Amino acid sequence: MYFLRPRSKRGFVEDKRVLNSQLWSSLPDDLIERVLIRVPFSALLKCRTVCKRWNELILSRNFIPADQDPPKCIPFHFTFYSPPEDPVSNEGRYFTAYDTRRNSWVDLSLSFLDLDPEMGNWEMAASGGGLLCLASMACSRFVVCNPVTKKWRLLEIPCQQSDKPLLSLPPSDNEYHPRPLEHLLVGLVVCQDSGHYKLVVAEIYEFSQHSTFVYDSRTRVWREGAKTPALPNSCFSRKPGISRNGALYWIGDDENWCCPRLFKYEVENDSWTDLLLTTYGWDVRLLEHRNELTLVTEDGQACILHESGEKMCLKQKTLPKSLREKLVRQPDGRVQNSSCLGAGDVICFVREVITERKYGTRLEFVVRDFSCGSSTATPSLEHSYVLLCWIMEPSLTAIEGWKSLEFSAIRKAGG
Repeated sequence: MYFLRPRSKRGFVEDKRVLNSQLWSSLPDDLIERVLIRVPFSALLKCRTVCKRWNELILSRNFIPADQDPPKCIPFHFTFYSPPEDPVSNEGRYFTAYDTRRNSWVDLSLSFLDLDPEMGNWEMAASGGGLLCLASMACSRFVVCNPVTKKWRLLEIPCQQSDKPLLSLPPSDNEYHPRPLEHLLVGLVVCQDSGHYKLVVAEIYEFSQHSTFVYDSRTRVWREGAKTPALPNSCFSRKPGISRNGALYWIGDDENWCCPRLFKYEVENDSWTDLLLTTYGWDVRLLEHRNELTLVTEDGQACILHESGEKMCLKQKTLPKSLREKLVRQPDGRVQNSSCLGAGDVICFVREVITERKYGTRLEFVVRDFSCGSSTATPSLEHSYVLLCWIMEPSLTAIEGWKSLEFSAIRKAGG
């Protein structure tokens, strides 16, 4: 195998000299672990492929990498996942993610998801803590997976005694009506120390039961939580949820696209709060930036969310002019949608541009890293759409009991 030698305080280079494999195989696990915890995250992925023993060490609960810069969030575009009936086929088994090292877009395989093709297609429902959550088109099943470690778990929403799912979702009878997933708020809260996660699925459809369901990977049980806020009209959500300090936040829109609403769910306290956003335009985005929740409007304005108990309010924040211009639609009409997403030090500004091809679009990204003040324009992403853009933060978070189908009985709130 190759080994790494120091290049500078911030990085390493790969040394092409080959070490004696017999030497490494004779070393005790604790000594190997002391070496591996000093390896950069990107190199750890290569180290996992050396042998089964190293892979188990790196993915073990006791493995804690030494202090180093955590991986930056990266944008990705996800259309749908389709388990192929032909095991050799690769169609619909990839999503496209941005490679920061090469400034290029790469296809990442989801072939490790060994799902029954009869379950149909899957769409992205949530992302957080290095994990992705996919939903079946009827939202009766969810998959939580880590694309780095290639571990996954298939979860099924509990049913009533009549085998009828507890979720009450309206049918989507045409392409202009919200899909079933858009009538739900779905989010992940991940504990990086323990590797446990909680998946939240909540109804916001006007004629639903306004139910909240929480799956806890530690207990492997679904519980029923507090009711979502009662609203005067139907609400739907097409924007990713954000996790911060054990709570989840979403932006929801009404059926007329005129009154966006901010939802907050305290997972441990099992409580909901909402805030009507009447003065911020129809298209607003929420992102976590340097441990603050920032709301960005369609005209490039930004607000910071402040909280006091159950009260939430927004205070104006000024974005640099050069960044505001990346969000505002251009007068020539070529940009039909724009947005931003990000986490930590990174914000990704994205514009959906109409191309000369019929119904053709492409995405233009600018990735801004505030830790070093750099801005990178990525290559265009053809045939893509803003509403299908997400972010993830690569992680070695393990998933307990992967590849298990969960039929746990639901536990009532307070039970």
